[in-house]
Amino acid sequence: MTWLRRTGAAAAAVGLTAGACAVLLPAGAAQAAPDCTARFTASAQADMLRLRALDLPILGDRLAVDLRLASATGAVDSASAQPAVAAAHLSELAVLGIDPGEPAVSRSIATAAGSPGPQETRLLALNAPGLLDAEAGRLTSDASWRRDYRCGQTGPLTRAATGIGSLTLLPAGGGAVSAGGADGADAGTSLLRVRSVGASQAFTELVRLPGHRVGVAAGAGSSLAEVSLFDGTAAEVSVKVVSQPKLLAVAGGSRARSLVDYRPAVLEVTAAGRPVAQLSAEKISTDVYVNASLRGRTPTRSLLSVRVSIGELGRTFTDSAVSAEAATVRVQLLLGKAVILDTSLGHLAVTATSARSWPATGPAPQAAATGAGHPKATVVTASPSPSPAATAPALAPAAASQSDSAPHPRAATFVLAAVVALLATGVVATVRRRRSPTSEA
Repeated sequence: MTWLRRTGAAAAAVGLTAGACAVLLPAGAAQAAPDCTARFTASAQADMLRLRALDLPILGDRLAVDLRLASATGAVDSASAQPAVAAAHLSELAVLGIDPGEPAVSRSIATAAGSPGPQETRLLALNAPGLLDAEAGRLTSDASWRRDYRCGQTGPLTRAATGIGSLTLLPAGGGAVSAGGADGADAGTSLLRVRSVGASQAFTELVRLPGHRVGVAAGAGSSLAEVSLFDGTAAEVSVKVVSQPKLLAVAGGSRARSLVDYRPAVLEVTAAGRPVAQLSAEKISTDVYVNASLRGRTPTRSLLSVRVSIGELGRTFTDSAVSAEAATVRVQLLLGKAVILDTSLGHLAVTATSARSWPATGPAPQAAATGAGHPKATVVTASPSPSPAATAPALAPAAASQSDSAPHPRAATFVLAAVVALLATGVVATVRRRRSPTSEA
């Protein structure tokens, strides 16, 4: 992928690779005329950072609650005049009372008349003095729609990705947070810093299920390298993401044919340079008690503490709908019982609905190469995909059942086209950007 090679030195990508095991009709077998009344919906969203609460004097009375930053979204409704919409945007910028200027967004809308092709917005810099600093990145989106999608054809619907360079929330020098430096001297420090690369991506797709049926899938993923609080101090708390999370939902018209597949992240937590805990499905949270002067970790309970946890999976199933929500990592900063900071990084949410499955007729034709700088949508095919490369770890969930009772062990493997970009935030006072929408070649 040319786009991935050109994104920069530090690259982290999440990937799922496309394909599906299916039972094929014998050659020459007669097929009934396709049913072109399929009705389905899907949505996927990946927020690189979801700020649930930030209560600090620098904000005055503007308590930040549920602010979503660097969001990649996809929405599909087969009965709509705009059946597929993909978007990548920074955030609801006005939530904190900051003038966002021209919105930084990449949006692609497919209609019955056709698909617009990939769109891209490049961001040169983000800065809100005293509140945040971030480096450059990009927003990309792509939406596809074909008339035969309601007749049994499988293929991509939406792809969106968002990211910005390394992020610092309440950076040093803003006067918001003071601390004891590692050398014992007083120094400024950032509240939260994303050290290197991060990315978020969301996709929706029509996929082939066992029994030559079609289902609708929604997936979301994020990649994040490392996050730290009180960076550069003796009390620094660091969270390293060892393995990235993946979330996938497939609606197949019944509970037996539907699924939610979630692979939680694995995290390594250190404090003051020493290991604290490894978090995974077996151990989901840990508390780190910090000296109130930020001059080091304290082994006993203290007023100031940092709680790090893996976002727990929430999911719902009905015969026609599937939804799920989870996060890569949740970080809370507590002063006694008061919450100063509550944020989720890599927040993922997916939904898919289909009242019934319908017969598959074949995959959509492969789109022509779109050129550098644009994500290329993947297509689910009728045969098993080859083993993925080591650089793109695959998620292979049991997508549905060959009968209505037992799940097939290799029912579907889906891809989240690898995204390399950096963690973004939408709380900006000054945005310098270059916008370059393009259409599919």
